[in-house]
Amino acid sequence: MIVGFSEENLQEIIPFHLIIDSDSCILSCGRSLLKIIPGIIPGKSIIDFFTAEYQGAQLSLSDIAGIKDIFILKDKVGFFRLKIQPVNISVGNVLLIGQPIIDQHFSFENHHLSVSDFAKHDNTAEQLFLIQASKRSLEDAAEINRQLLAKNHELGKANERFEMVVNSVHDIIFQTDGVGLWTFLNKAWEDSMEFSLEESIGKMFFSFLH
Repeated sequence: MIVGFSEENLQEIIPFHLIIDSDSCILSCGRSLLKIIPGIIPGKSIIDFFTAEYQGAQLSLSDIAGIKDIFILKDKVGFFRLKIQPVNISVGNVLLIGQPIIDQHFSFENHHLSVSDFAKHDNTAEQLFLIQASKRSLEDAAEINRQLLAKNHELGKANERFEMVVNSVHDIIFQTDGVGLWTFLNKAWEDSMEFSLEESIGKMFFSFLH
């Protein structure tokens, strides 16, 4: 144990920590890390649960006690990732201070975590909430867009059916705006009046009548 820290204090301040000895055996594990990887128990090797990367290359966990810089731990099952800062706390023992790496694929639900599983001083949970809120907003927007596209498709089909009906009628069907400009004419207009729809729509109705 770290001098000046009780187990309870350590769990509250660094809930994603690991303490290992010179043989990379686990001596202590953070309470939040235990929720993600329940099989971690003191005496087992860290190699049984994690792989590691250092400066973009695979790191041998058998040499982990000698690493001084920040590196990345990945669990072997769900690719939960921790940014690790190693700190020597006694002869042969190393404290691995872990912080979850938050990205679009991280979720509370998948890793069985809640806000209380993060340290009180850590804003990681807030970052996670923002990412998930943004993701939900994008999913909602995508669903709204899908519904609009479906509605437009339905309206397009309805408009096609309407035009098919009115164009099959032999009587002229028309519509004008408030000042008398043609806004709609069916096919019967062309057949009866010999003016095309293109040259008629948008013109004054009395321009074509005696």
